[in-house]
Amino acid sequence: MAADNTKERLIDIATKTFSESGFATTSLRSIAKLAGVSPALLVHHFGSRDGLIEQCVMRGLGLWVAEKQGFVDVSLSTALAQWQGAIDKHGPKLQFFRQVLLSGGPAANMLFRRMVQEAEIMIRTEQAKGNMRKVDNVSDLALIMTLHGLGPLVLQDQVNSFLGGSFYEPELGARLAGANLEIYKRGIYKSNKKKKAGKK
Repeated sequence: MAADNTKERLIDIATKTFSESGFATTSLRSIAKLAGVSPALLVHHFGSRDGLIEQCVMRGLGLWVAEKQGFVDVSLSTALAQWQGAIDKHGPKLQFFRQVLLSGGPAANMLFRRMVQEAEIMIRTEQAKGNMRKVDNVSDLALIMTLHGLGPLVLQDQVNSFLGGSFYEPELGARLAGANLEIYKRGIYKSNKKKKAGKK
């Protein structure tokens, strides 16, 4: 149990360090120094720097997905409150995801594929509950939803410039989350079925 706790602590420290400093300047040695352990201990637990990054991705993604579950089944105000709570709690993990995606390579590909897979699971679950309509291609929809969700994170500087502040701030975050939920829950296009029917 103590070994598991040590591993979890190292993952937390590594995630925070990668999110704040990026990947270019963050080495196993620098993480070990912050954690007060030897680099050999990191190698023992994770094998390599890439192995550590992979573990950070898997753990962070699991926590974030668990936090997001149930957003579709609640009211707009409740969903916004939950969203802000999740942002406050998992902000460093989101910044870590951003660093992973911006760095590219195998870790970024793994993270992106896992996000698409989680989106597909969510879509199928919500379809089974009757909360989402059936679509021709669930995988493609999962891809689009993932791109839509990652946009503000990857383009964080540009989004914040447009908003005039950080979307991590409650008011600005609520604006984005509200617009997001409007698209998913109500849509933005009007149906033209009646119009077509009237022309016949």
